[in-house]
Amino acid sequence: IFTDEPLFTGKTFPSAWDDRADQFLPWTDDLAETLHAAYAIDIVPSIPALFFDGLPATAHLRWCWHDHLAERFRQAFSEQIGAWCAKHNILMTGHLESEESLTWQNARNGECMRFYQPMQLPGIDMLCDAIEISTALQARSVARQEGRAG
Repeated sequence: IFTDEPLFTGKTFPSAWDDRADQFLPWTDDLAETLHAAYAIDIVPSIPALFFDGLPATAHLRWCWHDHLAERFRQAFSEQIGAWCAKHNILMTGHLESEESLTWQNARNGECMRFYQPMQLPGIDMLCDAIEISTALQARSVARQEGRAG
């Protein structure tokens, strides 16, 4: 099974703000509860710290937020499909949207290497003569760490 560019709703970064842009965050019905269970963080009153620097515990809050989103995305998508594929002796492969830089990974899919871990054959997509060495190295690293082809 090939996945082509899954992503969660992108996170907005302050450097991308302008007068015309709305600010948004990925969200699910149970996200506040699962984040609290994982990190004892009450996210709703803390949301401004995800956008604005200088508020209490900004760095720690942002790390927990990012880690939780990336893990939830992996659990909801690649982990379930990877397990189904393993059970049915089918390879799961594919790649993510915006895998070419760590900044874009953070905004769109959490982090590629975590997402690739359940895949039987971690993959990438190279189009338009792009040279994306880190993209290839991330997929290869996960394949080697998991003892898989790729």
